[in-house]
Amino acid sequence: MSTTVEKKPVKFSNLLLGAGLNMFEVTTLGQPLEVVKTTMAANRSDGFAGAISRIWGRGGVLGCKLQMLTFALMYNSDMR
Repeated sequence: MSTTVEKKPVKFSNLLLGAGLNMFEVTTLGQPLEVVKTTMAANRSDGFAGAISRIWGRGGVLGCKLQMLTFALMYNSDMR
C-alpha cells in the first residue's frame, strides 16, 4: 500500500508575484513598525504616539525612510 505524491510544477510567475508582494508588505508595514519599535525602545518614556511624533519631527516621511535605511544597514551588517 504505497502511495506516490505527485508534485505540481512551480510557475516562475508565482515566485515573482510572491517575492513582489513580500517586498511590498515589508516596505509599507514591516519596516516602518520596526522604526517605531526601535524609537520606543530608545526612548522608554515615549509611547506609540510619542515615537511617531519624534520620527515625524526628524523629517516627516523622508525621515522615516532614512531611518528605515539605517535600520536595514545595521541589520544586514549584523548578519555576517
